[in-house]
Amino acid sequence: MVRLPFTPTPLTNALWWHPVHGRDPEHAWMRDLFVEAGRIVDAGAHVAQTSGTPGSPPR
Repeated sequence: MVRLPFTPTPLTNALWWHPVHGRDPEHAWMRDLFVEAGRIVDAGAHVAQTSGTPGSPPR
């Protein structure tokens, strides 16, 4: 990783599903996958902030 020469703007994304897909197993799997990916990215960001160096997501 390379340090940026500027302070990046936080990026926020949202995903929306129509309520008809609330109990669809494939949609539930995909939503769970996104939640887990977000946790991994968030954990890596916390490691980088506390150590002062870019961190890697936990394995």
